[in-house]
Amino acid sequence: MKRIWIGLVVITLVFLASCRHSTPFTDAPVGISSCSTGADPTLSIGAGNQINWTAQDNDYTVIFPNPGTNPAPGTPFQSGGVPRFNFQIPRGTTVNSGGAHLPTGYYKYSIYTGLLSGMPPAGTQPCKDPGLHVKD
Repeated sequence: MKRIWIGLVVITLVFLASCRHSTPFTDAPVGISSCSTGADPTLSIGAGNQINWTAQDNDYTVIFPNPGTNPAPGTPFQSGGVPRFNFQIPRGTTVNSGGAHLPTGYYKYSIYTGLLSGMPPAGTQPCKDPGLHVKD
């Protein structure tokens, strides 16, 4: 009788483990046109939200300040466990941010015209400074 109960417990655990799945990312589209975006999006870490930036009329680069006034490390996005501060968005394409990470809070970022790698050259001014909200 004891073996039957153990067998039932094992089968139940195997069944429950096979039912697990990760939450798929959901998209928050952010179009950039004339160096402007719409309202600041809110991303939920628990829901797996991510941003899809689309450059509609020009090449743009989105840069999170490092360091800056944002919650450390300055960006809610990572690539391979390393904070990601720069997103190049060629005209007519969509670039995905990946899921947001802790800490929660408001993250300001800058939009620059053109495709920049790393931080912008000294004296270069952003054409827009929007932001986004990250929550649990």
